Amino acid sequence: MINYKDRISKLRDYMDNMGIDMCFLPKSGEQEYITGMAKGLYDPTYANSYGDWTNGIYIFQDKSYFLVAEMMVNLGHVEEDKYGIIDEYVTINEGVPVEDTLKNALGNRLKKIRKIAVSKNTFSSTIINLKKILAEVEFLSIEDYLNSLRMIKTDYEISKMREVAELTDEIFGEIIPLLKIGMSEIDIKAEIDHRTLLKGCEGNSFHTGVLISGGKNKTHWSNTSGNIIEEGCTVAFDFGLMKDGFCSDFGRTVYAGEPTKEMVKIHETIMEAQKIAIEAMIPGMITCEDLNMIARNLIKDQGYDDGFRHRLGHSIGRDVHEYPYLMPGYKNIIQKNMTFTIEPSVIIDNELLIRVEDVVAVGEKGGIPLSNYSKDIIVI
Repeated sequence: MINYKDRISKLRDYMDNMGIDMCFLPKSGEQEYITGMAKGLYDPTYANSYGDWTNGIYIFQDKSYFLVAEMMVNLGHVEEDKYGIIDEYVTINEGVPVEDTLKNALGNRLKKIRKIAVSKNTFSSTIINLKKILAEVEFLSIEDYLNSLRMIKTDYEISKMREVAELTDEIFGEIIPLLKIGMSEIDIKAEIDHRTLLKGCEGNSFHTGVLISGGKNKTHWSNTSGNIIEEGCTVAFDFGLMKDGFCSDFGRTVYAGEPTKEMVKIHETIMEAQKIAIEAMIPGMITCEDLNMIARNLIKDQGYDDGFRHRLGHSIGRDVHEYPYLMPGYKNIIQKNMTFTIEPSVIIDNELLIRVEDVVAVGEKGGIPLSNYSKDIIVI
């Protein structure tokens, strides 16, 4: 299990060392990481409720306050504090001046605040309005500190990520027999999203992508268009689940009819690029940007460099996209218990899109894929 009281204690130690008087965490992956209070899926009401700029947790050395909109309280949408992190709940009552609610909640503490730490998901309105109340206050970003913690997962966290990855494999296995000529991307997306809920997940970790290329279809990388499966097309998948607060991110490619020789070559190139990247994920031996180049160079050597148009992958955990990223400029050294997506692809516009993606944990001797669905060529 995860010791959230230890996490908030370490945060307070960091605050003390940095001279930070208060840390503000809005509803987010950062808040969930520190407190264990589920962020859930994106809720537009949260960001559009009365006093939304004050919604969040206010952490001091001796006490934590949770300010929450009255509508959320009335609808029973207040995140559960399972681990005894919150000392006091404060309702932001509609019609009462928001500034008054904040001042009454924090009282004399406001007069002593000189430095406030905020996470990257803090609204600009929060900072602007706090600055109006506390003219002399200095704001610091806590993003780097939280990134340094979040990028190394515990064994328990990896076990939860393996569970959701295995569910993702199951769903893909259920989708394959349903695929047929004439199905649209929208048809397939609906099947995936429906099964996600049937598996007991909170929902999708991001908008499901079903990407059909070839024939009359234009290649795209939006979530889903109206493209239709035709003979000779590729059907590329990019989807993930969220369960118990942890995310998966998965990709495979299916062929409508026997693939051409070039499709087979690209498929084999993509799978080999992913394989050698996973094998190279040895703790202390390679940087994020160099790992990216290992896969990219193999694809380049096969003549498809122009078709690999995105980073090799990204860290993943409670949020589907976390720090660091597998791309130029990220010199972080790969460490044990980091978790990344490894997702090489090749696009030839309006002809094909071939991709693979797995969540991979860094083990003692290399990467350990958490999803293990077959990477062989699948023909429908």
